[in-house]
Amino acid sequence: MRVERLSQMTKVVPLAAIARSEGFQFLDRLIVEWTEGSNRFSQPGEAIFGAFVGDVLVGTAGITVQRDQVGRVRRVYVHPAYRRQGVAKLLMDAVLTIGRDHFTTLVLYTETDEARNLYERLGFIPESPEGSDHATHRLELSTP
Repeated sequence: MRVERLSQMTKVVPLAAIARSEGFQFLDRLIVEWTEGSNRFSQPGEAIFGAFVGDVLVGTAGITVQRDQVGRVRRVYVHPAYRRQGVAKLLMDAVLTIGRDHFTTLVLYTETDEARNLYERLGFIPESPEGSDHATHRLELSTP
């Protein structure tokens, strides 16, 4: 398995269909935003990663600028057949590496217990989504 930055969305399309079948629309939004050019994960500190088994994309994770010194973890998804095999951890390691170089804080929003457990194992602390960052979790990093 390898993790690399995504530079186009072609391989995301099949994974988005699987996510959609589970009720998740955020990979569809990723494709639309990328195609429209409204979010290409191209600002300093931003990146979108893919986890590959051979040439097959089995997971995604990204980071964008939320506001000054705050990054937002976005578009984290792993194909159901590859869950609990360390894919999300590998993707989040890549996100955290970029995040530590550019931000003092990372935030994210999740609605699933499975994701909540992953993020809390990685050190994210629960918070109220009613806050200014509309986040369910926050991770304080050292100064970039």
